[in-house]
Amino acid sequence: MPIKLNERNVAAIKPASGVTASGQPKRDEVHTDSELRGFALRVSRTGKKTFFVQKDNKLGKTRRVAIGPWPAISAEEARGRAKVLLAGMHTEGVDEIASANSRRRRASADDEQSDLIRDLLESYKAKHLQSYGEHSRNMTYSGLCRVFADHGDLRLKDFTTADLTNATDFWRDKGQMVTANRRTEQVRTFVNWCEQRGVAVPHLRYHRTKEKSRDRVLEVSEMVRVLAANDTLDHLDYPDCIRLLVLTGLRRTEVSELHWSEVDLENRVLNIPAARMKNGLAARVPLSGAAVELLEHRRKFVPSGYVFARWSNGKRAFSGFSRLKVDLDAAIATQEGGALEHWVHHDLRRTVATLMVEKLDADPTVVDMHILHHVSTTSGVARTYNRAKRLEKVRTILDDWGRYVTSLTAENVVSVDFGEGRART
Repeated sequence: MPIKLNERNVAAIKPASGVTASGQPKRDEVHTDSELRGFALRVSRTGKKTFFVQKDNKLGKTRRVAIGPWPAISAEEARGRAKVLLAGMHTEGVDEIASANSRRRRASADDEQSDLIRDLLESYKAKHLQSYGEHSRNMTYSGLCRVFADHGDLRLKDFTTADLTNATDFWRDKGQMVTANRRTEQVRTFVNWCEQRGVAVPHLRYHRTKEKSRDRVLEVSEMVRVLAANDTLDHLDYPDCIRLLVLTGLRRTEVSELHWSEVDLENRVLNIPAARMKNGLAARVPLSGAAVELLEHRRKFVPSGYVFARWSNGKRAFSGFSRLKVDLDAAIATQEGGALEHWVHHDLRRTVATLMVEKLDADPTVVDMHILHHVSTTSGVARTYNRAKRLEKVRTILDDWGRYVTSLTAENVVSVDFGEGRART
């Protein structure tokens, strides 16, 4: 049934649903305008909405001419273009106007917005990636540049599935399946962003490689060796960054991008905004005595800006984990026992959670929700109440953990007293 294609009605139209006469799912649905004959809107199953005009030619065949996607083109603007196109169809003929419109759209794209991949990447970085954290923004942009390294002068619509596969094979060949999948998803997000802005995009098949979840947990003896070797490194930021990772159980970028505006030493807590947390929820992270001591020491050298940024006087967040881990592994290899079995920084987070439960008898649920900050299925109100109620319990666990970590690098320590008669070796 025809409807008036205005902004309100177009926004309210739901994605195509139902099945065809043959029982197959409908690919799209067409909604015609109740006032302007020949003006219509196509809605796909994914919710994409595209304005177009249609008219029968002299042979009785219906020809359609695309106007553009909504909301990149408003309903009012689309209606104005439709009137011009339909009027042209009466004077020039359907086939001629379709060809002319195609030429006009190509010329418009060349004049208004380049569809070259290198230009689109710059626009994507400036308009979309600015909402990301600094580390995530840089990693995403550099990853996309690596994927499109040999295709910067290519129009996006000419980029093929084979091009994408060949580019991401760089990581698959190195056994980095997770990275290959992340780069593929980043390309998907980039292409969708471009399509929403009216750029002609390719129809890519996004191949996802099967991932194997890591389950590496360092033994206590391995953790001792990591901390001992870490203390020997001569670097302005990396050793303290590693120690705070261990003391808090936070993710790598949640520590490396820590800003002094997020640190409340008086109340012994970190206030990390939602934009920097993987789960999208702001976090209050209690600080143990050991963590407070570390941060107070760093404040003498970097009083403002980013906490781990002595190298840039607080102006830029710390980076270079992979490069500096090579130095850490080399320091570990010089110890008695030689090199450790392969481990990555994120294994420290898993190890922290495991040892808290095993060595401190910490409640696994509290560790998972309030230290690892995994999102639960609890309702929003209950989750907020539980966070407030358990903050002191989390502080107690982290205080105990801080004393345990300190004990690991102390000489001749056999046991540690955690209060209430508890001791762990």
